[in-house]
Amino acid sequence: MTDSYIKQLVCRFEDTILTECGQNKDESTKVNDQHIGINATELLKPKINKIEKDLLEIYFKSEVDHALELLEFNIVVIGSPRVGKSELINTLCGGKKLAETSTSLTSCTKEIKKYVLEGDQTQASEITPSQVNFYDTPGLESWIDEGGQKCMFELIEKTNPICIIYCASPGSFADLLQLRPVLQNCNDRNIFCALVCTNMWSSNRRQKVIEEFQNELSIFGTQNDMYSDQFNSKIQHKISFFGNGTLCTMIKIFTYMTKDFNIIVCGSPRVGKSTLINALCGKEVAKTSNSLKSCTDKLEKYVHKGEQPANDGVSPPIQYSITFWDTPGIESWSENDVRQHFTNIMHESNPICMIYCASPGSFLLLEQLKWLVDTCIQSKIFCALVCTNKYSGGSQKRAQVMEDFQSLFNERYVMIKDESNVKYFTDVALCTAVNSIVYEDQELDIRKDIEGINELIFGMMTSLKDNKLVGWCYTVAENDTFWTTMKESSYRTIFWDTPGIESWHELDVRRHITSLIEHTHPICMIYCASPGSFAKLEQVKWLLLECHRQNIFSAVVCTNMWAGRNRRELVNELCEIIQSVHPTIEPREEDGVIYFDRVTLCMMVNSETYIDEEFDLTKSPSGINELIFDSVTESQLKLSLASLGATSTQTTESIDQYQTRIIVKCVI
Repeated sequence: MTDSYIKQLVCRFEDTILTECGQNKDESTKVNDQHIGINATELLKPKINKIEKDLLEIYFKSEVDHALELLEFNIVVIGSPRVGKSELINTLCGGKKLAETSTSLTSCTKEIKKYVLEGDQTQASEITPSQVNFYDTPGLESWIDEGGQKCMFELIEKTNPICIIYCASPGSFADLLQLRPVLQNCNDRNIFCALVCTNMWSSNRRQKVIEEFQNELSIFGTQNDMYSDQFNSKIQHKISFFGNGTLCTMIKIFTYMTKDFNIIVCGSPRVGKSTLINALCGKEVAKTSNSLKSCTDKLEKYVHKGEQPANDGVSPPIQYSITFWDTPGIESWSENDVRQHFTNIMHESNPICMIYCASPGSFLLLEQLKWLVDTCIQSKIFCALVCTNKYSGGSQKRAQVMEDFQSLFNERYVMIKDESNVKYFTDVALCTAVNSIVYEDQELDIRKDIEGINELIFGMMTSLKDNKLVGWCYTVAENDTFWTTMKESSYRTIFWDTPGIESWHELDVRRHITSLIEHTHPICMIYCASPGSFAKLEQVKWLLLECHRQNIFSAVVCTNMWAGRNRRELVNELCEIIQSVHPTIEPREEDGVIYFDRVTLCMMVNSETYIDEEFDLTKSPSGINELIFDSVTESQLKLSLASLGATSTQTTESIDQYQTRIIVKCVI
């Protein structure tokens, strides 16, 4: 039997498998997610086994066996650096660490690498094992002129892959114009292409990535959306096919939560930047000195490392690090140096926030500071302008510093709140004054204790969102003074449980609710409806409008979600009402919660165990933790913390799943 004969048989195997895959895709618009933890060769085995039996009816067994020994499948993975190509390969292989990965900023893949996944004979002895080769390539952006494209075409020609996977993550740079010739080449060769948004939770721009993918793939055919049930999630996963040869989708390769955070601290020399860092962390992190010489005459990098217990009490502790970039005073830099230097820091560190320090009587270049603040705001970096050493220069000089700070915002940003000596300017900045260390003047018999630090910490908590809020909480996790103060604070939460608005006369409803809001100043409004219940939707619409008018966050909740099968219809109906109130807001759905920007959410919950003995059905409480967590991130953290304090131990421990246990440390 000649080698060419065997090659023809191998090719027939491969062609048949590809045909089978194409046919299966069109059989249904819904697929089931049953392959968690199964590697690529395991998924191919049933198809290989079927084809092997079919070919045995035509060829001798020895011929088929020999062809199977030579059978291997090639997959090419391409994309920008640092988007998770190597992690994707390892995940496809059932968690095997075939491809090299790294958490550093540099790319692991400098050249084309081949990773071999051998078939496991022990998994199914009746099926001949097969081999899958993954080709991990450098990012498209590293291609020079047309040389990279030529190399890619040569790789495709050489390997004849069963598919090409292109990866891009939210926020990464992706030149889809460079990808287009590769897609067209694959289409001409009948090679399947998958465009994958990796690390989908790393940024809220994931939908933008998918939209660009869909636009690029539209030339290959009509979009056909398919859905699959996801493990441990109520939301179905969507895959969009275009013709018979391409798809795009989003994936989460690993549980995403950054544990390495950065904070930039700026200001003149000798204003107390280092002492402020230490006061925030509750321990010595940055070096300090009482001499006239500045401790920071060059860019300093202070790293504060810590750990928190894992959720289950069994896994290793969660380790985190906070890096403070302590800069020389910007007043000593030339204008261009300031801007280039700071821009480099921002690009390298992606900071939680920028803290600018000035003390009474210190030198302040407002033009430089204005550029600094504007740059941060444009980059969506929260700014905290802090008057440090507040008692060192007298009340008049302290007032002048605060006046200078406020002058940067008054023309463009409204001061929405002045609370506990902290002034808030929309969601972009705050100003306050602190005393980071004890101030003592024995000659004048004056002593002032540490002051304003807790208020600054708390102000940042109420201003930051999502992962940056988590990072800030890690920053102050070991500040026992702050957490003790929070625990001793006499916050309490009052829930106003109203009769059903459907039973009220329209004018009575509105007068009653308006009066209640004016007297209670609620942090949020929760409207409940269960499957099969009666809801006067016009009244609900008015209620949502009133809450929005008074800047009150609202949550529209489908309660007793298992009590009726029309739960999803109810949620859809409630979402339509919300959409009519906020027609310009595009809803987004994550983990069972539908968000309407930062003003409203809609979700399903099961507040208590649901039991149906007739159907032998038991459903545990669900959705409550997500609702609480979103009240923490979407509403005022101050009173939400108090709400969490009234919940059960189970709830606060479940919040730990989001790695935010330190947020509720004061109430555990």
